[in-house]
Amino acid sequence: MSSVRRLFFGWALGLLLPTSTLAAPLDAQVLEAHLSPRSEVRVRHTLGDQVAILEVRHPNQDLVEVLDRQRGTLAKGARRIAAGADTWSIAIDLTQPGLAVRAQIAKKSGRLSVTISEPLAPPPLHPEELIGRIPTLIPIAVAPAALPPLPKVHPCPTRGPAEQLLKNGAKLSTEQHAKLITQVVEEPCRSFVMGERARYVLDRYERVDADLERWAFQAARVGRWARHPAAHAHTSLIAANVLIESGLYAEAETLLLADRMLKVQSLAPYLAYTLGRLYSRNGHAAEAEELLAKLVAESPEPELLGGAWALRIEAAERAGEHALGLSLVRQVKKTVDPKIIPASLWLRGAELALVAATRDEAADLFELAAIHGLPRARAHAELRLGDLAVADQKPGWEKAAEAHYKKVVPPDVCFEQLLELRQLVAKKSSRDKLLSALERLSAPTVCSAARVEGTYDQARLYGYWGQEARALALIAALRPETGWPAGLRLAMERLEEDLAASMLGRRAREGRYETILDLAAGELAPIVGRLPAGEQAIVAEACLEVGLPQRAESMLLPLLKRAGPERVHLSELLARSYLDQGEAERAELVLSYLANQPTADRYFVRGARARRDLMTGRPGAALSWLDAKPAPPAGDAEAELELLRAEALLGLDRVEEAANAYLKALGSSALDPRGVGVKLISSCSRSCTAPTLKRLISVLERTKPELLAGDRVAWLLGARGVASSTVPVDRSSIWAKLRDVEADTR
Repeated sequence: MSSVRRLFFGWALGLLLPTSTLAAPLDAQVLEAHLSPRSEVRVRHTLGDQVAILEVRHPNQDLVEVLDRQRGTLAKGARRIAAGADTWSIAIDLTQPGLAVRAQIAKKSGRLSVTISEPLAPPPLHPEELIGRIPTLIPIAVAPAALPPLPKVHPCPTRGPAEQLLKNGAKLSTEQHAKLITQVVEEPCRSFVMGERARYVLDRYERVDADLERWAFQAARVGRWARHPAAHAHTSLIAANVLIESGLYAEAETLLLADRMLKVQSLAPYLAYTLGRLYSRNGHAAEAEELLAKLVAESPEPELLGGAWALRIEAAERAGEHALGLSLVRQVKKTVDPKIIPASLWLRGAELALVAATRDEAADLFELAAIHGLPRARAHAELRLGDLAVADQKPGWEKAAEAHYKKVVPPDVCFEQLLELRQLVAKKSSRDKLLSALERLSAPTVCSAARVEGTYDQARLYGYWGQEARALALIAALRPETGWPAGLRLAMERLEEDLAASMLGRRAREGRYETILDLAAGELAPIVGRLPAGEQAIVAEACLEVGLPQRAESMLLPLLKRAGPERVHLSELLARSYLDQGEAERAELVLSYLANQPTADRYFVRGARARRDLMTGRPGAALSWLDAKPAPPAGDAEAELELLRAEALLGLDRVEEAANAYLKALGSSALDPRGVGVKLISSCSRSCTAPTLKRLISVLERTKPELLAGDRVAWLLGARGVASSTVPVDRSSIWAKLRDVEADTR
């Protein structure tokens, strides 16, 4: 089987669960067997698996049979799935997921005990496995609208309501603004004053209301103010920013590129900045970068310089160019005074550093935002610094995290809910208590950031407990209601991929190949295509196991074009697919490549070439591959080659040798040598010596009784005087009558 991500979310999949948490209750089932004192055992199992795999070193030959006989309420059988020179892999099939499995060998007696039970105290997840796992989760203020100062010459009188609005606008409330503006009726003064009201709203990141949106839309259709062209261009620039906030990008661009705007030289840097802001918002990242890079090179006033840098990074993030955005952050940190940089730049850069998994750099940038930012930016920065303390687990991390969280002064209910989420996880609550709390924090009334994080944490928990389908359903239900930024989308996609890999890996360990194909064509269909090649190989291997080699080939060929370390394993699967289709020449092309790869399985290549020669009617050539040196180690590799040797010897009519090779291959219960076995029994019944034939029948009765089924086999054995009681003879069949005739003529 291909190498899969057996570590789900960084949690141990292939290790023994802590024995301190798995004391067996009274209703536990214990499987026992005797081993030699030098034997060793290891368990590969997670609580979500319905199969536990024992890796047993120096096993007894009857170990699988002894374990399989001890079926009960929690274990429904045992089977050997692989064998090496001195190590067996034995699958214990469990009756349900969610069970704990541990194994130990008594030092003196060599007694193996496999304990299966419901865990008394399931191991809790640690805080670092949940807290702060999603970058770009908390909304960050976009780069501010940089607006020019109030022009000295404008169309409003120097006294009255308009004067009060223009001089004291920053000190007035929204209600006072609305009341005074109704008293201004003359045009173009009224339009000019509306522009200053819009400046007031934009500077404070307030929502643009319908009146302002209507005014800005009309401003794009009003002719030039003949006596005040500079004031008109100034007002049009503000109107364009309102249109940008309202998502009316085409109208904003038309207004910004109007002739009256381009002719006012003093507005040129503000015009470039606003166009860059527009292009950043509407997804034209290349145009935004070109404009803003030129603006930065011209060293405008500090407000424009800081805003232009922030816009460049915002545009890169919106376009999913995380590496470019982080590179720009590093550049501005080295070259620009941090006091003139909006705190949103440091926050955005820190979140991009989290996407890139450079935590120390993220911490430095959050520190800058905490020092230079306004209250909301400081709350964001301190919350993330607490998250980083939890994630890094450095000495004293608990006190450090608590100190940062205490500095968070929640600017709104969302931050209160995010803090509550961290307090819940830090308590290391039981699974049920934690899930209950997370469900409450995933309600529609909860703010978007807390709801997304709570749902993400639920999905991780369900995945850990083997309920990946439920976890994927949570993510799918969450996706439509959130406008996910690139970093958050990446985190969710990685979680989906981990869940899919866990589902496929579990079914592969359980040998449920048809289920793998159902998943790949059903609920995992949108995810499988973006999984790494190693995980997609699980699906291709399942196709081979259920007899769909053409489908496996169609998957493997595209994967090989982009595969890295998995290329050898994928090539082995491709060679299998060609052999299963009878494509000997194509198989040989792949095998020629594998023969020159140091990491390829040499015994697989030899066996595949022997299979190719058998397929093309050259049993002698096949035998030369099988007799080549070095000989394979004892185990499945040796058994598979011995099975092919039996087939090649049969093709050369060396039946006695074929029977001996076949008996050697039968030592592996992981094989299903039915095809060779049927032909061998027929041939051996005619030409093998009596001792060899009796030994073959004796072994088959114990290991493969289905090969002895049928009246024809009984007749052939009867003709040689060898009886088999496995299947009674049907007296009405022609084989029974031939058997009677043969007995009468002796």
